[in-house]
Amino acid sequence: MCDVAGGVCVRELGCVPASCEELRAQCGTIDDGCGTELDCGTCEEPEECGAGGVPNVCGCAPRGCDVGECGVVDNGCGALMDCGGCDAPATCEGNVCTCPSAECAPDECGDKPGGCGGTLDCGTCSAGETCGAGGPNRCGVGTCTPTTCGDLDVECGAAADGCGVVLDCGDCTGPETCGGGGTPGRCGCLPRTCATTARPAECGTVTEECGTTIDCGDCSHRGPNRVCVANVCECAADGYEPNDSHTSAATMGELAAGTRSLPGTNVHGAGNHDWYAFGLPGSLGETHTLSVSLGVAVGGDYDLRVVLECTDAGWSAAGFNCITGSQITSPHVGCESARSGSLNEAVSFNVLCDKGTVYAGVLVTSWSGACVNYPLSLTLASATEL
Repeated sequence: MCDVAGGVCVRELGCVPASCEELRAQCGTIDDGCGTELDCGTCEEPEECGAGGVPNVCGCAPRGCDVGECGVVDNGCGALMDCGGCDAPATCEGNVCTCPSAECAPDECGDKPGGCGGTLDCGTCSAGETCGAGGPNRCGVGTCTPTTCGDLDVECGAAADGCGVVLDCGDCTGPETCGGGGTPGRCGCLPRTCATTARPAECGTVTEECGTTIDCGDCSHRGPNRVCVANVCECAADGYEPNDSHTSAATMGELAAGTRSLPGTNVHGAGNHDWYAFGLPGSLGETHTLSVSLGVAVGGDYDLRVVLECTDAGWSAAGFNCITGSQITSPHVGCESARSGSLNEAVSFNVLCDKGTVYAGVLVTSWSGACVNYPLSLTLASATEL
C-alpha cells in the first residue's frame, strides 16, 4: 500500500526474512536479514561447507602432494593426482618415498652408503683379514680389488667399492637428478603433470621440471568469467571497466520505459565497485518511477546506491523521496539499499524530472571470491502503471 504525502508515494516496509533458497545458501548458518540465524543444513562428503571458497556453499578444496608423497593418490575430492617418483635410492612404497635400510649387517666392514645420504661405518676386520676379501664389505683372508663407478654402472651419487670405501660417482646436470628417472645410480627425470609441477599450474602452458612444455588447458573447469594469469585462473574484469567510481561510470545510453537488464556484470576482486550512468529520455512528461534491483552473489555482501542528477530548470531536490531504500543527500540525492550478507538489494523513487542522469552503483562490502555475474536491472514506469 502507498500513502500519498506531498504528492510523493512513500511505502513503509517491514523486515521480510529470507530463506536459505533465496540467499542461495546450501549449508551452514546464515543471517536471514532480520537478525535470525538460519540453519541451511550440511554437505555430503567429500564436500564441506565453504571448502570451495564460497561461504555457505558446498564445495571441496583439493589438496596437493605432501612432501615425500609419491605415486598416484586421491586429491581428497575424489580425483586422482600424480605425485611423481622418488629420488634414488629411495623407492615409492605405499605412496611414501622410503629409504633403504641404513644398518650394517653383523659381518660387514668398512664404509658404505647409508640410507638416503651419509656414510655408515661398519667397523674393521680382525688382524690378518682384509675388508672385501670375503665379498663386498665382508672380512676375509687375502686382498680386495675395489670396483669402480664404471664397473658398477653407476653414474652418480655414492656407491660402495666393495673394499670398505664409499665412491663419489658424481652429480647430474639439471634438470636430471640422481635416480630421478626411477633407476638408482643413473641420472634421469620423471616428467611431472600440471598438478605435480613445482608450482601447480591450473591453466596455460608450463615448462615442468624435466624441461617438457605441457598444456594445462583453459579456465572453463574453474567456473565462469575466469582467465589464465601466470598459470592461475583469476576472475576476469567485465567489459564495463574501469568504472569503480561515480565519476568514471560506464555510459549506458538513455533509459526507456520498461525494464533494462545489464548483461555480463561481475565482481572480479576485493575492492571492486561498479558504476553505470543512464541518461533520462527528456520526454517523460509526467512523474515516472525508477526501480533498481541487484542480485548479490552468495557469500558476498554488495550494496546498491542510485543517485539522481536532474538538469531541469527549476528542479529542486526538496521534493525527492525514496519509495524503497534509505534516502541519501550528499554529495547527490538518491537512494541506497545496504542489507547485510547475501540478501538482494532494491531501491525505487519518483524521478520528478525529464533531463539529467541516473547513476547506479554496485558497492562491494565483501567479496566471496566467486566470479559469477550479478543481475542488475532498472525498470522505468509511469506512476499510472504502478
